[in-house]
Amino acid sequence: MTRLARLFLFVALAFCQPVHAAQPEAEGAPAVAAPPAAKPARKPPTVTDLLDALGQAQDPAVGEVLQTQILTRWGQSGSDTVDLLMQWAMGAMEEKDFALALDLLSEIIIIKPDYAEGWNKRATVYYLIDEYALSMSDINHVLQLEPRHFGALSGLGLILKETGDKKNALAAFRRALAVNPFLDNAREAADELTVQVEGRGI
Repeated sequence: MTRLARLFLFVALAFCQPVHAAQPEAEGAPAVAAPPAAKPARKPPTVTDLLDALGQAQDPAVGEVLQTQILTRWGQSGSDTVDLLMQWAMGAMEEKDFALALDLLSEIIIIKPDYAEGWNKRATVYYLIDEYALSMSDINHVLQLEPRHFGALSGLGLILKETGDKKNALAAFRRALAVNPFLDNAREAADELTVQVEGRGI
C-alpha cells in the first residue's frame, strides 16, 4: 500500500468513529478547558430588600421606582378570588360606595386574614367615613403583618393628628418617613407638628 493510500485509509477510519467516542489526546497536547458553568439566575429582591433600599435612597426618582415596586408586591394576594374582590372594592371606593367597599374588604379579610392590604384598604374606608377607632384597629392589624407599611403609618399619623394626639402623631409620621423619606405630605405634617410639640423646626 502506497503512502497516499495509507493516508486516505487513516482519514476514512477517523471519520467513521462515533461522534460520542472520546478521542485520545495527543501526547503533550494542551488540555482543553471545560466551558464555564452557567451562572445561576439572580433572585428578584424581596419586599424586605426593597424597603431597605427605599429607606436609604437619596434620589427621588429611585425612591419612586422602589415605592411602586413595594406597593405592587403588597397588592399581590396570591389568590385570584381575593384579587377580584379587591378590584371590586377599589371600584366601589372610587364611586364612593363605601358600604359596598366595606362589605367586599371584610370578605377579603375573612378569606385571607394575613393579607395586609385587605386591612389597610378597609382602614382607609373607615377613615374616609370618620370611623377613626375602627380605622386605627385595622391599622394595628396592618402593622402587625407589615411593621414598615408606610401607608398605614401615615394614616395613623393623620388620625392621631386629627384627634389631637400631636405627640404620637409626630412619632407616627417620623416612623413613616424613616421607611419612606419621599412622603411629602408626611414630611410637611412632621415639620408642622415638630414646631407644635417641640417648639422648634427639624
